[in-house]
Amino acid sequence: MKKLLLLSFSLFFPALSILASSVDSLHHSSRNKTALDSIFVHQYGMQIRLRLDTMWQKINVKDTTNEVLNQPIDPAFDKLYLPVTFYKKIAQRYHFQSPKLFPDTIKQKSYLEYNDSIYRRYEASRDFIDRCFFELYMHHPETIEKWDYKIEALKVYNVDVKKLERSKSSIMDIFSPEAMPEAKFTPWSVKLVKPHLWKFSGTGSIQFSQNHISDNWYKGGESNTNLLANLTLNANYSDKNRIQFDNSFEVKLGFNTSSSDTIHKYRVNTDLFRLTSKLGVRARDNWYYTVSTQFYSQFFSNYATNSNMRNSAFLTPAYLTVGLGMDYKKNSKKVTLSVLMNPIAYNLRFVTDKNIDETRFGIKEGKFLLQTYGSELTTNFTWKITSYITYTSRLYGFTNYERSEGSWENTINLVLNKYFSTQFFSHLRFDDNVTKTDKNDTYFQYKEIFSFGLSYAW
Repeated sequence: MKKLLLLSFSLFFPALSILASSVDSLHHSSRNKTALDSIFVHQYGMQIRLRLDTMWQKINVKDTTNEVLNQPIDPAFDKLYLPVTFYKKIAQRYHFQSPKLFPDTIKQKSYLEYNDSIYRRYEASRDFIDRCFFELYMHHPETIEKWDYKIEALKVYNVDVKKLERSKSSIMDIFSPEAMPEAKFTPWSVKLVKPHLWKFSGTGSIQFSQNHISDNWYKGGESNTNLLANLTLNANYSDKNRIQFDNSFEVKLGFNTSSSDTIHKYRVNTDLFRLTSKLGVRARDNWYYTVSTQFYSQFFSNYATNSNMRNSAFLTPAYLTVGLGMDYKKNSKKVTLSVLMNPIAYNLRFVTDKNIDETRFGIKEGKFLLQTYGSELTTNFTWKITSYITYTSRLYGFTNYERSEGSWENTINLVLNKYFSTQFFSHLRFDDNVTKTDKNDTYFQYKEIFSFGLSYAW
């Protein structure tokens, strides 16, 4: 037994000496290395030698080969620097195999000779160390200091050391789809809001003008003051699909003073209230089947100059029109257009004050109403020229194919700010039902007003 040990030591230690000297000479060959590197390599080799010396004193070496022992230092020898530990994988690996420490190397012939020592070097070194541990487990279990399952059960304590994290992503990761974020479900409630099918709007203004002329003005004339008030209220319904119901209430009142009228302090020169209503059902695109009504009259009595004889009064005259036809509508950001064509229309004209001459309104003497059937056309046009200038026009016509009446109203509104504006209003009217006189031998009537004052829209 002692002879066998001496034989093995004589073979093993020279190999380690050669290993240490080769490492030492390798480091000394570098010009950039210092003397501390050679000292470290020498101590490293001595530690390996002492570690193997301790192990080989406790195991039985049966055979050795120079091919295995003459291996350079590699990570397989890391276990030699740790306390003697029982590794479960080593015991399972060699439990049913022969405990022969160094199996004979059998070289197989090949058609193409090549050096496979590079590929077998690390495998042979690790196999050599594992067999040493297995022999130690079998013959000297009392030397075991640690157990691998106990080491694995120990807690791992992380040291706060900043490490350089290298990206492991490849170029294909750039083109891969991004992962969807995890859906987070939160409780929510549903609130039903009814659509606003009705739209309410309106405009109002009070305009005035003043003119003063002295008594000795070389061309003559008279001083006067004019006041004009306008109010328009709209209530429109739309189901956003087929049905539209438009309603409008309009009031115009104008007063003026005249020094030539010694009986009346003021006179009414503009007096109108008008109610219009249209119910339409979409036929196609911008066309609607429509039933429309219009009613208009006046509030106050109007007198002739320097006379108490009334020319008109409340509901004298009054007009009612009902029509059936088609309505074309076109709305844009700046332009609003409505063209109502009623091939079938009914027109009613009546008076309620018997003290007023009804023939002035085309009604036969002694009668209080006039009924006619015919066709009707109503056009409403609004053009927002700029944010400060708006043009509004209304064209109306009715005919019973014997007589006709029509009116054309135009308004230009110049907004100075939110509360002040200037207006120009013109009204051209035609009615061949009225009776001509020596002073008025035409069916056309005209009126215009230019004013400045307060205005507000909502």
